[in-house]
Amino acid sequence: MNITGCVLSGGQGSRMSGEDKGLVLFQERPLIAHVLDRLKPQVQQIIINANRNLERYRAWGYPVVEDEVDLYSGPLAGIERGLAMATTPWVAFVPCDSPFIPLNLIERLFETLIAQQSQCAYVVSAEGPQPVFCLLNKELHDDLLASLNAGHKKLIAWLHKHSYSEVFFDHNEFFINLNTQAQLEQYSHD
Repeated sequence: MNITGCVLSGGQGSRMSGEDKGLVLFQERPLIAHVLDRLKPQVQQIIINANRNLERYRAWGYPVVEDEVDLYSGPLAGIERGLAMATTPWVAFVPCDSPFIPLNLIERLFETLIAQQSQCAYVVSAEGPQPVFCLLNKELHDDLLASLNAGHKKLIAWLHKHSYSEVFFDHNEFFINLNTQAQLEQYSHD
């Protein structure tokens, strides 16, 4: 597997009082630190997508890329940058606010994608589709850029334009997004 991992940390943090979610402390460390710890053993390279606090993100030692199309327009803009900047044929995406991602996430996405000869694969949990946890062929970049420039912003609708695989995970807690202070406090004690 020759895969780049891209952590999506370019949102506005609107449900977190406008805070930069990747840098919000969870169990005394920034959320993104937990995500990077779990992602790093699964990929060959890492890119961070962020739109503010760029120097703080660069302190982790990975390339940091900003959205270019419609700043803060959602995960598709960050995914576009990850696909553009990656030098590997496959790029995996995870959000910065999900500190419990499974340690076999990328392996399972890749195995399913290869077995089904798909261009992309994304997670489905007991809660339903979790498309921001996905693995994409870098060759999808030009189509994604064209879709963004045409005003399309729905990730799952864009994924479904291509040959895709859904990968089911039993444990929904792997994919919990800590979007609010209440959730941060709840999971800090679990």
